[in-house]
Formats: sequence, C-alpha cells, structure tokens
Amino acid sequence: MQSLTFRLQVVTPLFLSGADQQVVELRPPSIRGALRFWFRAMMGGVVGGDWQKVKQLEDGVFGSTEGASRFRVTISWEPQELNIFDPTQQTRYETRDGLVYLSFPRLGWDSNVKKHRWIKPHIEPDSVFTLQLRFFDDSSSTQQLLIASLWLLLHCGGLGARSRRGFGSLRCLSPPSALNLSLHLPTDPQQLGRHFKEGLQRIQQVFSRYALSREISSSQLSDIFSNARASVPSFSCFHHWEAALITKDSWTSWNSVLDDMGQFLRRFRNNSLPSGSLRVQTPDYTNVVTYYLPTQIGGTWHLQHARVSSWDLQNDAFGLPIQYRSNSRSRQVSTQNQRFDISAIVKWRLGSEEHDRRGSPLIIRPLSLGNGQYAVILLILKSEFLPEGAVEYLQATGKWPPPAMVPRPRTQTISTANLGILSKFVAEAKKTFTDLGGLP
Repeated sequence: MQSLTFRLQVVTPLFLSGADQQVVELRPPSIRGALRFWFRAMMGGVVGGDWQKVKQLEDGVFGSTEGASRFRVTISWEPQELNIFDPTQQTRYETRDGLVYLSFPRLGWDSNVKKHRWIKPHIEPDSVFTLQLRFFDDSSSTQQLLIASLWLLLHCGGLGARSRRGFGSLRCLSPPSALNLSLHLPTDPQQLGRHFKEGLQRIQQVFSRYALSREISSSQLSDIFSNARASVPSFSCFHHWEAALITKDSWTSWNSVLDDMGQFLRRFRNNSLPSGSLRVQTPDYTNVVTYYLPTQIGGTWHLQHARVSSWDLQNDAFGLPIQYRSNSRSRQVSTQNQRFDISAIVKWRLGSEEHDRRGSPLIIRPLSLGNGQYAVILLILKSEFLPEGAVEYLQATGKWPPPAMVPRPRTQTISTANLGILSKFVAEAKKTFTDLGGLP
C-alpha cells in the first residue's frame, strides 16, 4: 500500500468536537470530509457546475454504497506537539473586538473582569500533527487528485467550526519531495498571486484529466478562469467564484489578522465604513429592530410593520442564521426577577421543514507566509443560496414577554439573499488593504 505523509501545523485556533462539545477530537473523518468538500468545489468548476457528474466522479475516489474508497486517512501526533486549550482548566482573556466578532460564540463575556474569555476547547496555534494518505492501488491519478484537494484545503479552507471565518487554518511544514504541486506558500507576499494562479491552473488540469478518463467528454469541461457563466450551480464550487489576495504591514500574528478582518466585516455589514464623518446604520438593523420588533410609545408597546414597504435585507447573503436583538427594549420590559429577550432571527423553510443554517458563501482564510508575515485570501463560491421553493423569513425569537404585555410580531417573509453584496465586500477589502492581485 503506497502512502504520502504530510506534517501540518495549526495556524489559527482549531475547533473540532464530536458528540461532546467540550472534548476536542482530531479525527480522520474531519480531514476526509474537508478533502471531499474541496474535491467537489474544484470538480464542480471543471464540469460546469453539473452536480450529477461531480457525484459520479467523486464516488470513484471517495467511495459510495456501491464501491469502496480508494484511499485511507490516518492522523498521528506527539503529545508535546498538540496543545489543547481546556477552558475548565485554564482562563485566557481576549480584548480584540474583531476576533470576538469572527469567533462567535467561542468567546464569552466575563462580567467580573469586563473581558471576553475563551469558553470552547480547541487546538491551539503552532500545534503540529502528521497526516498520512494511504492508497489501495497504484493509480497516480488518485494520488494527484488527493494532493490537489489537500492543496485547496491548505490554501483556501480550514477544519472545524468557524473555518469560513478564519479559524482552523493549517499550513504544511514538510510535504513529500516528489510532489509537482507546491504545498508551501511563498514567503514574499508579492508572489502570492502567481502562486495561487499557477496552482489552480495545475489543479484544474489534474481534475480535467481525471474527468476525461471517466468518460466525460471534452465538450462538457469548463475553464474555471472563464468569465462566461450562464447559470449559478446548486452547490459551492469554482464555477461561479471570486477571490482576492490582500495583506497589511501590521499583520504579524494570526490575532492581528483576524482582529482586522473581523472589525472590517462588522463595519461593512453595519454600513459604518469611513465615509466622510458620518456612520450610517445599515437598513437591515434599522428595519428589523426599529420597525419589526415592537417599540414602547407612551408606556404601551406597538408594532410598526406598516412603515416598511419591502423586507429586502442585505446581510443575509453572508450566511444564516442572523439574529437581531434590542438590548434597550429587553431592559425596558425586564424586571429584577424576570429577564425577557426581545429579538428576531432570519431563517428559512422548505415546505414544512424549518432550517436555521445556510453556510456563508464567503471564506476568509488567513495565510501564514513565515517570517512573521501574513496575508488573507477572500474567496466567494457562489451557488443557489437556498433550494428551489425555499422561503426566507424573519421571526420573533428569544424569551418573549407575555403577549398581553408586548405583542409578538408575525412571521415576515423576506426576499432571498442577493449575493451581489459579497462582491462589494471583496471590492471594498481590496481598496482598504493592500491588494496583491493575481486572482479574478
């Protein structure tokens, strides 16, 4: 059985748990699932977003109910190399607002010291573990596909919770010397654009060759760098995508990177980026908190739905659920003995099934270049935001006061998310930070 061994280092806190959320578990299925995601993402771009073809090609590598997988994942580490943060045994505080924003709810507020502290166990940065891919046949195409998928994981994604917001990022310390695809990032930020473009082009070639070998005709293949896109796919892939590489001189640690990116994302979503001397609230917050949630007038609580002609929110494109809470209204209605919560949540439903989660199409991925230098790739994998026939809606939530005291708003249907705001976010990031170019 042939095998390839990789030494991987954790760049940002890695939140991985099993059934018990208070126990860290670094297991092969997590790696395998991430490799599968990036296999689908690239193959989706190569075959023009055709899910049926992707599934057919995926089964040939990862296995299915009709056939076994062609590889095995194993993970190992030395006890001294894997550092686990256990909040029941340790206390660590964090004062960076952007980091708190991106990691929610992994940091909790400690009212005794007026600071946030880590409340979720995780694998700490600089931890090291060994990944081994073992192959059941001598097919070079399987090895190339898995190495290419690992490249995408290490360059564009991460493991565990909040990986789309910069957590669970990894870097390769010692890849096998025989690889033609470099898993190492260049130390010069100015070389990143070229490195990414050449890497993606080579990976596209590997996936295209495999598709052709599995009886997919050349006329059915697509170039991921082509701007001609007739349709949005049903799943996240490199069929409809945008990306940017950015950096900043003050990014000398993972904390500083995520703090800046968290603050930037929050300001963008609140529509409070510098614009003259004004800070204008986003219509989302104004409409939901001011007009959807009840307000107190003359000692009586009222609903003001009639003042809003269209419930077309913007920030839902960054992923669901989104919760809006009015602290002032909650304080007004609460008593010393009973605490109420006046809030609302954006969710979606398909038929009679209710759902509260839709992963963000935007991935914020810190890149550790060595020598204390960092960059970030912003990647948008556009797809249908919700399944056909699904409805997005706004609903009152929280520990609501008795309806006789405060009327509860009715469920309000809203427009399905428009992903165009994500493109505006990337464009604004390129203007705010140093744009390294090199990607579409």
